[in-house]
Amino acid sequence: MKFELTAQHNVPSDTGSQSGAAADGSFVVMPEVVIAILSEVQSMAIEFNDLLGSAETNIAGLAEASKAPPISTELSTFHTDVLARIIRTAGGRTMIAVDAVADAVSALVQGDGQMSANAREASALAAQERVDDAPGSADRQSLRNGHPNAF
Repeated sequence: MKFELTAQHNVPSDTGSQSGAAADGSFVVMPEVVIAILSEVQSMAIEFNDLLGSAETNIAGLAEASKAPPISTELSTFHTDVLARIIRTAGGRTMIAVDAVADAVSALVQGDGQMSANAREASALAAQERVDDAPGSADRQSLRNGHPNAF
């Protein structure tokens, strides 16, 4: 599937080195490849989330086992400031990005399908108009309609 990005028309012609991109702003999109990559990223994110949950459980167990208030305080701070805020936020953003890319690819595929259907319909109508406008088509029309002056 190809699609145009009008904002890309000012790209210099030496960008041919970019994979899948042309200097005129046309890009080749392979939805099945994008979906496969997104599925892999999503499964990795789920695995990461499971590992993160395990790490949180182990940190809580370590804090309790240490029985030393300074260690418990530091582990709690690490859990709150690093694991809960930064890493969970990054994981959440990853899942949002995966969903957004999947939605964008789906929209491109649907739009491409609709444009193809519209192009086929317009092509068929144009071909029919050429046949209807061809020399002698008025006589054929009269014959089809049983016009008395057809013979």
